[in-house]
Amino acid sequence: MFTIAEGRERTLVVFESPEDAANLEPLTLTRPVFLLKAGPRTVLEEIKLTLGTPSVLYTRPYLAELVFRQTGIPVNLKGRLRNVIAVNASYIPLGGVECGFGEAYFYRGKLVYACIRELVIDEPSNAAEVVAEASTRLGAQELKEALTVIRLWDLPRLAHATIPREAKRLPWTPATPSGVSLVGEPSRLYVHPESRVIPPVTVDTSKGPVIIEAGAVVGSFTYIEGPAYIGAGTTVRASTVIRAGTSIGEKCRIGGEVSESIVHGHSNKAHDGFLGDSYVGEWVNIAAGAITGNLRNDYGEIVLYTLKGSIRTGEIKVGSFIGDHARVSIGTMLNAGTIIGVASNVIAPEMAPKYIPSFTRFYRRRLEEIPLDEALAAINRMMERRGRKLSQEEIAVLRHIHESTAEERKYYMKFYAERYG
Repeated sequence: MFTIAEGRERTLVVFESPEDAANLEPLTLTRPVFLLKAGPRTVLEEIKLTLGTPSVLYTRPYLAELVFRQTGIPVNLKGRLRNVIAVNASYIPLGGVECGFGEAYFYRGKLVYACIRELVIDEPSNAAEVVAEASTRLGAQELKEALTVIRLWDLPRLAHATIPREAKRLPWTPATPSGVSLVGEPSRLYVHPESRVIPPVTVDTSKGPVIIEAGAVVGSFTYIEGPAYIGAGTTVRASTVIRAGTSIGEKCRIGGEVSESIVHGHSNKAHDGFLGDSYVGEWVNIAAGAITGNLRNDYGEIVLYTLKGSIRTGEIKVGSFIGDHARVSIGTMLNAGTIIGVASNVIAPEMAPKYIPSFTRFYRRRLEEIPLDEALAAINRMMERRGRKLSQEEIAVLRHIHESTAEERKYYMKFYAERYG
């Protein structure tokens, strides 16, 4: 929890930086930065468990109604706030935080939280700017270490830090079910009593804990290497390989090989194929034989490509970043550093291009727009198989994304037409 030197009642505020949100697209097109999964939990859940429940959240206006529905926390309030602890949505607190009013805390030059006597928010969309401006009048403190997410390739690696923390919170004790061949410490294997592990299964906890949540089913001949997390109600198919640094959300279907990747809930990668160093949104389907490259064969630096230009990662291992409701067809090959937008469909037995805009279909070297009505119908068909359908708030968000990404689609449709002839 926050420790405030003067013991005053505080107003905990979580705000997202528009710059961070833009840098983390397409994952942040459908959610605020603080609702990105940082492993087993979202950033907001990590903040709540460590610092307490926020009094107010600030995000982009088109997301406000959906976020309130999802969290139950007031969103984008106007007015005067006192004794404010303002936390950047890209900051994942690793423990209790000491905060003296009149101080701002930075990590590598970026504001992560500030303790402000009074904050006046006249326009919620400018909340990050208001906090940043107020912080210039405070005493600056530089943190020696912090867990932050400001770049796409930061996302898949978060699980290495967050899964061990989750293991310490669990209300049940470590256990090794019969039929599990364990390598490493038994005290690092957490299998919920209401999960099912079908022998034989091999679990390696020598590098970190393995957590299998309630209702999860792990098929026979599966190999799981910690740190790893299998969410509630998720099915891991027989003969699956899950390598270190992998976190799978709730009610997913997983098969093949998954390595150092985070997958949001209700997404499928149920068949053979490879997903590595990647981050996958919610309600995504990755079909049989699809492969995400994560390493150049010359071991060179991975470069991302967007409408804003090329982005040098400084890394040699980077996988794919797949937005909500996207679909990757059978046998599709994705290059290292591929970005796939919201509700897009990639059908590419040859190497697909490294950037697929939202609401597009790439097929036979052609990029075409997916009309909104067609996309919504396909999304609802997938969701209805799990007893769900899009809410009005979700539809409104998807409609906004479809409208706001129209120019991007036009650009890339022309670009790929010229590129592929």
